[in-house]
Amino acid sequence: MTNNAPTAPAISFNPVNSVTATAASTPSTPITECVQVPGGCQNLPNGDYQSCTSCNHYITCNFGIAIERPCQLPSLFWDDMVKECLFKSPTCP
Repeated sequence: MTNNAPTAPAISFNPVNSVTATAASTPSTPITECVQVPGGCQNLPNGDYQSCTSCNHYITCNFGIAIERPCQLPSLFWDDMVKECLFKSPTCP
């Protein structure tokens, strides 16, 4: 007896394409942009962003209001890719 049922196509997972597709399908601010105070949070979702004035600070957007915040230590720099202050930052050299 022969089984003529159609077979499902093979599905492979590619994390790079998955992340790219997810990032492309959701609106977000590019990591190369920075936010100015005041007024820089207009039309941005709530969250933390790169400051245009200092690598040792970041901007929290809260319902259109920009709040400038310092990193916990002066030796830390805002990394906009991981959204936290680190000792080295590729987004704020």
